[in-house]
Amino acid sequence: MQTPPRTFAELVDFVLRFINILIPFLLGVALIYIIWKLVDAWVIHAADEKKQAEGKTLLVIAVIVFVLIFSTWGIVSMVRQSLFYATPSNQPPAAPATPRASPGPGQPLPLPPPPAPPPPPAPTPSS
Repeated sequence: MQTPPRTFAELVDFVLRFINILIPFLLGVALIYIIWKLVDAWVIHAADEKKQAEGKTLLVIAVIVFVLIFSTWGIVSMVRQSLFYATPSNQPPAAPATPRASPGPGQPLPLPPPPAPPPPPAPTPSS
């Protein structure tokens, strides 16, 4: 269980985490509701002109709501990452505890040693 926030920064972080969990839930509920209303308007009551007009209106409102929800989610994530702490994706990598035998990512491979010179030719017997 998590301890309650003790500083203002922890309180704001707690609220932002809650919003970050709440937004995907709201997206799911809104998507299910919109799919149901569109099926109701255009499949179940396909002959009713009034229901089709309501379905078109609902579709426009749904697009606006999804844009607002995604924008809010992006703004909350941006505020959280820029003001409170660095995420693992933008922190520099930690130095290894022991030296590596091979180079790390992005480092060139060491060149192999140059080949040994060929041995001198054997003397030929003269007659």
